[in-house]
Amino acid sequence: MKEISSVHINRVNILISFFLGMSIFLFFNFYYPFHVQYQELFQMFLYTSDYFIDRISHPGGLSDYLGNFFIQFYIYSWAGALILSSLLVLLQIMFVWIANRMNKNPACYPLSLLPAIAYWILFCDENYMLSGLISLLLNLFAVILSIKISIRSIRLISCFVAIPILYFFSGGCFWVFVIFVILLEIYYWRERMDSRWWMFVLTSFLLIVFSPLIAKCFYQYPLERLWWGIGFYRFPTIPPYGHFFVCLLLILIPVSTRFFPLLSSMKKYTLAIILQLFLILITGTYLINTVANWDKEEVMGYIHSVQMQQWDRILVMADEKNPTSPISVSCLNLALAKKSVLADKMFSYYQNGVEGLLPTFERDFTSPLSTGEIYYHLGMINTAQRFVFEAMEAIPDYQKSAYCFKRLAETNIINGQYKVAGKYLKMLKQTLFYRSWAMEVLAFLNDEEKINKHPDWGELKRMRFKQDFLFSANERDVMLGLLFQNNKSNRMAFEYLIAYTLLDKNLEHFYRYYPLGRYLGYNHIPKSYQEALLFMWCQNHNPLRERTPWSINPKIIERLQGYAQICIQQKNSEPLLRNDFGDTYWYYLHFRK
Repeated sequence: MKEISSVHINRVNILISFFLGMSIFLFFNFYYPFHVQYQELFQMFLYTSDYFIDRISHPGGLSDYLGNFFIQFYIYSWAGALILSSLLVLLQIMFVWIANRMNKNPACYPLSLLPAIAYWILFCDENYMLSGLISLLLNLFAVILSIKISIRSIRLISCFVAIPILYFFSGGCFWVFVIFVILLEIYYWRERMDSRWWMFVLTSFLLIVFSPLIAKCFYQYPLERLWWGIGFYRFPTIPPYGHFFVCLLLILIPVSTRFFPLLSSMKKYTLAIILQLFLILITGTYLINTVANWDKEEVMGYIHSVQMQQWDRILVMADEKNPTSPISVSCLNLALAKKSVLADKMFSYYQNGVEGLLPTFERDFTSPLSTGEIYYHLGMINTAQRFVFEAMEAIPDYQKSAYCFKRLAETNIINGQYKVAGKYLKMLKQTLFYRSWAMEVLAFLNDEEKINKHPDWGELKRMRFKQDFLFSANERDVMLGLLFQNNKSNRMAFEYLIAYTLLDKNLEHFYRYYPLGRYLGYNHIPKSYQEALLFMWCQNHNPLRERTPWSINPKIIERLQGYAQICIQQKNSEPLLRNDFGDTYWYYLHFRK
């Protein structure tokens, strides 16, 4: 019977680790990229000593600092995917190295994938932070260093010293180091369980217990956060249970594999590897697909595309799959407006009322960003500034956002608040990916002529309100009307005003506001306006016998006749109308809530 060769085992192991890394990279770069870029949106890594001291000045601070350092590269999805895949493969390789010192069983190599896959699943939740993974890596690295110390007394003393240091730098999972050191003393060093060994175990567990209690005397964090880890989950009040589960996996797998038989034949080894990989592939794929929030990924894609002003990309996304959530629909409508086709094409897509045009302000840290973008492009600069500032202040882990700083600098420049804008720009100068932009923008401060010539800021400065007014979420149509009256060349404000009345099904206000469009030089009446006007005309006239006072496309008149005929002849007309007339305002008026 053919025996297993070490060369063959090494090749198989390298191939398995490579497959793990490639799978993670492909997933986060091509299937889940916006969750990656979402992480970068809510942090700002500064290359300053003050920032360094602030980040590391609490238990787990080094993990937080390193995590934020890597997350700044998430501005590019491919870079974030590469970092995630590299760190998770590193977790697997370090774990294998330690596990082999406890029990080397080549046929169990696929089980080493489980902790990395478990953390892959955790990262499908956008609120699990990279600092948790960094913390685990720091602890595993400390375990590897301890194995390098062959003299028992020096090894045990160094472990005593390392425990509080690890707690301060890596945070809540420092106990993983202690457990591994104890297991290695038993299974690798095979030391006698004498009085020194029991003293080491007892002292180690006392250090585990008292390190957070002592830290509580110096830090104003709740004790449970000092136990679990401060920066492992974005919401401070939610314990990172998933991170704790991964820690348990790291410990239980090498212990359990000691009960597995050693396979000496190539056939049995190959069969065991294939069977394990098959089960891991099926189970892992199912869990990842189940845990991954594809609806959120879609919404994040729309938000990111709006922030990058990728209007064509938004239209492509909507053509591939019609968005339905208020945030994604509002992003789509903004893209239609920026491409000057909102009035013609808005009902070619799903519309969910005025919330899909100007969503109501929510006290969270995500939705105000996209809504603030809408107000920014409309020219309601103060409202946009308030939404962005409120979003940044609502970030649960109290971080700042480089993107929010960028937008706040722009709104203050447009409003002529150059000192305030300068403060934001000076902070952005300390970043990596926003530094060049900040340096360029600093040259605009106090230069009115240069700002007026800017393709975006100059136009927005002319469109913005010149006088203060009270923002009212219940009178958004009134504010849009005032905005248009303030600058009658603001086509987007007019189209949003008319769209608001149509989505609100307020045809009386639509008819009142519609004539204001004469200032904008339309070369035709937009499709949705024709449909609304024709519907109103039909309430008291026959469009086939009486000529309408507007230039209505004959095909639209014919479609309305067909629409009315189906409504009259069919009891349950909605399915037929959806297929043939789902892109009309009439269908929205009758069947959308």
